[in-house]
Amino acid sequence: MNKRIGNDWEKECLKILGEHGYFATKLQEKSTGAPFDLVATKNNYFFAIECKEIEKSSKFTLSRIESNQRTSYQRLSEVKSPNYYFFFKCPSGNFVFNAKKILNCKDKSIDVSTGIELENWFKMLENRFKIHKK
Repeated sequence: MNKRIGNDWEKECLKILGEHGYFATKLQEKSTGAPFDLVATKNNYFFAIECKEIEKSSKFTLSRIESNQRTSYQRLSEVKSPNYYFFFKCPSGNFVFNAKKILNCKDKSIDVSTGIELENWFKMLENRFKIHKK
């Protein structure tokens, strides 16, 4: 995957999160990789976000998941933090999956267009956590 394309999607995600009133920042990458791409918070809720872009289809190959991403999920699960999400950009739109569904999937790929549309994810959070737009 082209690193520039991934960085562009991360920047777009930061902008979208900001437009919805979240404080969000990109994590500094280290030689071992960042545990996830972005951290976002709003109304005392914490979200870990992994950004993935798919250029030609809506199929995400699960072999693209890095070991540090699996480790991060396991550690967040240990402290009962369910707010780890994958934000996908593909030709058919922007979609969200809870990391649990992605990281526990037994298939070789997943059709990301079966996820929650990004704008609907924000609406879902507003209802669930009473997190309202600015």
